[in-house]
Amino acid sequence: MVSDTYRRYASAAVAATSCIENCNESAIIQELGEALHLGDAAIHRRKAGQVLDPAFTLLIARMGVRRGMLTQLWLETFLRAGNYADHEALVAELFPDLAPAPPGRQVLANLPAPSYSRFTMRPRQYDAIAQALHRHGMVVILGAGGMGKSSLALEVARHCLNGASPEAGAAPPTFDSAIWVSDRTASGRLSLSAVLDTVVRVLGAPQLTSRSLDARRSLVDQLLRQRRVLLVADNLETVTDDDLLAWLAAVPEPSKVIVTTRSLDLAFLEGASLVAVGAMSEQESQHLLRQRLEELQLELFEPETTAALLNAAGGNPKALNLLLGQLRLGRLHDTALRNVLSPSGELLTELFDRAWALLDADAREVFLATTLFYAVPERRDLAAVAGLSPERLEAALATLFGLSLLDQQHEVGPVHRPDARRIGMHALARHYAEGRLRELPAVRQALQARWFAWCVSFAREHGGFVLHDVARLTVLEAAEPDLDAALTLAAAQGRHHDLIALARGLEFLYYVTAEWDKKIRLHERYIEAARLAGATSEEIYVLALHIQLLSRQGRPQQVAAELARLVELATPLQADPTTFFTLHHTSGLYALASGDLVTAQHCWQCIRDRAPDLPHDMLHAALHWTGRVLQLQEEHQTARAAYEEACALAQTHGLARFEARNLLRLAELDISEGQYATAWQRMDACRAKTSSNDAELQAWIHLVSARLCAAKEYGVSLVIHLRYAIQLFRRMDMQREWQSAEAWLRALGASID
Repeated sequence: MVSDTYRRYASAAVAATSCIENCNESAIIQELGEALHLGDAAIHRRKAGQVLDPAFTLLIARMGVRRGMLTQLWLETFLRAGNYADHEALVAELFPDLAPAPPGRQVLANLPAPSYSRFTMRPRQYDAIAQALHRHGMVVILGAGGMGKSSLALEVARHCLNGASPEAGAAPPTFDSAIWVSDRTASGRLSLSAVLDTVVRVLGAPQLTSRSLDARRSLVDQLLRQRRVLLVADNLETVTDDDLLAWLAAVPEPSKVIVTTRSLDLAFLEGASLVAVGAMSEQESQHLLRQRLEELQLELFEPETTAALLNAAGGNPKALNLLLGQLRLGRLHDTALRNVLSPSGELLTELFDRAWALLDADAREVFLATTLFYAVPERRDLAAVAGLSPERLEAALATLFGLSLLDQQHEVGPVHRPDARRIGMHALARHYAEGRLRELPAVRQALQARWFAWCVSFAREHGGFVLHDVARLTVLEAAEPDLDAALTLAAAQGRHHDLIALARGLEFLYYVTAEWDKKIRLHERYIEAARLAGATSEEIYVLALHIQLLSRQGRPQQVAAELARLVELATPLQADPTTFFTLHHTSGLYALASGDLVTAQHCWQCIRDRAPDLPHDMLHAALHWTGRVLQLQEEHQTARAAYEEACALAQTHGLARFEARNLLRLAELDISEGQYATAWQRMDACRAKTSSNDAELQAWIHLVSARLCAAKEYGVSLVIHLRYAIQLFRRMDMQREWQSAEAWLRALGASID
């Protein structure tokens, strides 16, 4: 006999599934019995906790989470109550760390990691923003530099996403998505086009970036009307694009906008709520002072010193941090306290000047190098651009952190390496450092050269066709803004070989994350660079990638000229196994997209005939796509044999992604033959082997899961899987797939969103 908790939690899973899928509990009991080959009475005994059966526990756990939409807390409690042996592995399977948001409320956001370890609450301003968001379409946070506008906006946005609020504060409205754009590093270059592109990427429709500006604006407005999106536009005082300012002021409900700015622009006042963020109160200043003293490992000051510090800072958080940093370093250098506490003229400018004077050569190099990064760098990246050893970098960072010239970003997830914490820079510090860098052209030139070299090296080290570990692309993804900027610079300067290295590093990232619009534009630059460099093998490679991608999108007619060029270049070089495979595999995908299944099958058979000369991943591709052609011709038994052979080959060589896509196609065949239990098992194995950032495979997983739910008449789960599949196929602009899924959804009488 197991605990009463087990009985109640098992009953909850059955009841939740029954309610959501609008079916009788007796039907679920019968289904469980069929899966375990037991009668209804035996299932009822297990459900009542009279018999402890691990197989029953596993079925109930998966059903409760996947179909009953129960929480991780329910799962963990249920498994402990049932003494389930490997409960941690099952929790990880059903609630992976980076899985999509639970069905029913999908959270899409790109909020930056906070630069502060603890947020100093500004209750009056926070409440004013929270209340204004309920009543107005736009909230403008106005304040001088260093007053904490960005931190306040970030904290509000995070609470808007998770539905939380401070213990004694007003609760802001809840949003499904939060999108952050900033002119902090763009320095006046943030445009309407860039903001619209960010919106569609975060909302999962990057294919829209290829549309005209007017078309994008109209389509984004439609998205913002359909969803509750909070758009945060940070550091907008330097923006010069009037179209962007006008569009922000007219963002349609129910979506809303938060703007942070140092200058009051009358264009924002019409229909907007203005929240001024001025000096901190004495209580808030005292709270921040205590926090920073603790972080800097300084003892509390005498009351006279504390009063002098707070008076000098004037309620400005950034000024207080700078003062404390200088005081700390001043003590180490035996600097008189009065010199730190007697600022004259422009407070922040003088504080930065004083801080600069306290820096040694290494610290100055690191401070200036940080301004070159488009993304937020990690320690080792910053060391490479600053030209310092890890030991010298740490010494420089200790000084810069202490002086509050740089910030250590606090990651949301676990940090697996000591050097992985990213180094942030306040907008005011960046502005000051950029001014200093302009005064030092030789230093700037040397830093930019090292930054560009770092970008090329980083792309080579972390990018490319990483079949064995797709999850590692998250490292590359974090640096993508820098690599993209370096690629643009390489194109402008005619550095063809460097552009090729950068493009090779990025193209598989764009493929896996389904940013196929960016991948297509990357191909165009890559093809041109390969031609200009006379790099025939590179031109063959990228032409193949380009043809394959547009063929997957169902647009082979757009790459007929590229295919002719590929045949011209590759045919004389077919003695090389890689070139031979590239030519025939690409031709096969082109023929498949064109509806010529006979030619497609012949292309992959040619590859299989040359199997002894080819690497295992090439043979796998030929087997898999042979299976796909046979499946489309409804030759299921021969298709199954091809998929099983490809799956075994992938498993032997540790190619998890390849193994997953064969399991998925085998599950499709199982469904067509009514082998639903086997299909469930294959889909579970497929999910376990698929990285959460692998958007293409995730799209197919949701579509096949929808077919399985349809076969088993799981109505609500069917709709949820279809919606996810539509969103992902739209991102890849695979029109045939997402339009077919939309038609299916409409036939069910369900809405698309």
